Amino acid sequence: MIRVYHMTHEERKRTPMSWISAEELKVTRATHLLVAILKDCNSKGEAFQLTNHITHNWTENKGVDCYVNTPRSTSAGDVLETDKGLYLVDGVGFIKTDWSED
Repeated sequence: MIRVYHMTHEERKRTPMSWISAEELKVTRATHLLVAILKDCNSKGEAFQLTNHITHNWTENKGVDCYVNTPRSTSAGDVLETDKGLYLVDGVGFIKTDWSED
């Protein structure tokens, strides 16, 4: 199972996506909101694909429970939570991170 958290709209406006390193980006429960749970998914790459509008709205993908009304695609700055920890979506790949204090 993977939980998908998207950076809030307000935080995206404050954080340039040319951005900053993972060490500089604060990942908090205030800046990142739970948007989906992927019950049968254990791969970060698959989770990224399942939560992107590729040929259709990603909320229609099998095994995806969406928790927002108008989701966008997962992109850099968003977070995936697996059984092995928290991972920041980077421009290419994923960077292990932790929740910061609010």
